[in-house]
Amino acid sequence: MRALIMVFMLLFCVSAKSNSLLSVPTPILLPEIENKTPITLVAEKGFWTDYLNENIIAEFTKATGVEVVVHSASLGDMYQLQTNSMQNGNGKFDVVTIEAGWAKEWAANGYTVPVVELIREFDPQAASDIGTFSSNYYPALLSLLSYEGELHSLPYNSYVMGNHYRKDLFEHEGEREKFFEQYGYPLQAPVTFEQLMDVAKFFTRKQGESLAGRTLQENFYGVSLMSGNRPHINDELSSILWGMGGKWFLPEFSAPKLSGFTYVQIPILP
Repeated sequence: MRALIMVFMLLFCVSAKSNSLLSVPTPILLPEIENKTPITLVAEKGFWTDYLNENIIAEFTKATGVEVVVHSASLGDMYQLQTNSMQNGNGKFDVVTIEAGWAKEWAANGYTVPVVELIREFDPQAASDIGTFSSNYYPALLSLLSYEGELHSLPYNSYVMGNHYRKDLFEHEGEREKFFEQYGYPLQAPVTFEQLMDVAKFFTRKQGESLAGRTLQENFYGVSLMSGNRPHINDELSSILWGMGGKWFLPEFSAPKLSGFTYVQIPILP
């Protein structure tokens, strides 16, 4: 079954790439929509969907006269809910929300079609603009959402990563001197992955060693990421990996079937 997917997403996607935090994405001009049948959208429960309901969808309906019915579900339920609907050919949902890791699976199974096919069918005049529109996004993100060179989805909720760091350690004169001696540049909040690696190694100390003039009673680690058995736990490390053009695994085929996976080591990681 080939499901029409992400038609509505084309209308309310926002730019995930800009030169400034104050940059305003170019407004998207909505085409005339003659079919006023309500659109059913699946979205993950959370404040982003609340915002979607209260702001973007309200503006969309105001501009087009088309109502949108939002089916909210937890991330853990969304995958099975949507996959079952597509496998059974129910046509229950007009627009589905894809976690980045599902995009290639659904495309390979024929559940989705390339975005440009939908544009050519429903708004052919805009087909030539897909390249300009997609240039708003980072290439690594578009690669995740593509299959066999064709974009199958567009991002609308891109998480923002940030670092929290201890000012008392970064401003400690003794630590600053040691860091400069070891790495040749001032200790500061990291702004590159290489700097993050340097800071992580520098501040990792064993029990009994000194940190900011105090003896450690237990091991201390220079960096920490999310952990636990939950759906989003891989996001931080995956974002770094994918942003560098890396992959967790490469598939191996014994034509025409998948025979296994090869582990991929990123050179910058120890």
